[in-house]
Amino acid sequence: MVSEEKQIRPSNALVIFFIPSGDMCPDGILGPHTKARCDKAANEYTQAQPDYFFCSGNCYKNELVAEKMASYLEKRGIPGSRIRIDRAAWGTWENVKGVTEFVRKLISEEQPSLVILYVFSQRRHLRRIGHLLDLRFAQGGLVQVELREVKGKESFLEIMKFWLTIRDPWGRSFIVRFERWYRRRRAFR
Repeated sequence: MVSEEKQIRPSNALVIFFIPSGDMCPDGILGPHTKARCDKAANEYTQAQPDYFFCSGNCYKNELVAEKMASYLEKRGIPGSRIRIDRAAWGTWENVKGVTEFVRKLISEEQPSLVILYVFSQRRHLRRIGHLLDLRFAQGGLVQVELREVKGKESFLEIMKFWLTIRDPWGRSFIVRFERWYRRRRAFR
């Protein structure tokens, strides 16, 4: 795990805070995991001065999670001009795919010397995302991934998905089908 010491920002470097969606409460407000991720990112805003916040998440009972996260961050004092939203992500795989496309687009447009990508999540989810980002950005050396752990209780589902990811990171069909089944089951409760 990366230490949380203050780092010197290189010139011509882009700093991105990546906040993947977590849970939503049935009444349409952010759940405790997602709220904790947003809070930790907002607390580190003044220290790291990121160029962008990347909020990733799709619908939960007709509520766009990424937009809820963005409005929560704006209430916490983050300028809306720095927040980018990915509405297409249903799970960790799509979160990583969305942020990868966003980072590659920024690299081609702005041509930075370095991209520092801070990821905010709970422990096992953070390890899954870190593993997948390492696979995506391993060859370039231009992207530095910093993991920021958010305290929170881990579910059995999260532990199971972590071990399946580490075992076979690209054989994701089982996890995707399981997540969809699990969401449908929870939606009818």
